Amino acid sequence: VCAARDGIVVGVIKEYNVGGKDQKYRDYANFITLYHSDGTFTQYVHLKQNGAFVSVGDTVKMSQPIGLAGMTGFTSIPHLHFNTLIPKINGVISFPVKFFQIGGKKLKKGMKVGH
Repeated sequence: VCAARDGIVVGVIKEYNVGGKDQKYRDYANFITLYHSDGTFTQYVHLKQNGAFVSVGDTVKMSQPIGLAGMTGFTSIPHLHFNTLIPKINGVISFPVKFFQIGGKKLKKGMKVGH
């Protein structure tokens, strides 16, 4: 998993080793949270146990490897849950983003992409 944007690591949970389709796993997802200069956050969720390459306080650059995708928390398959968040008075809300295409090709399941 690579950082989508430059930022500062403000949250890392990496100790969990459980996951599955049952709601009982909802609170057991490993994740990394980055803060960005425009006041937004990105979050990378369901990471592998001890799969974080960064620590709170680290500065990261766009495309820098920050962790390993996994299957922790409430999930039925290994994948990355990517959140984009903006702070509001009563918490945070998610907002839509656009992704760059890699080399002008549409991404398909199983494709490997370098950076």
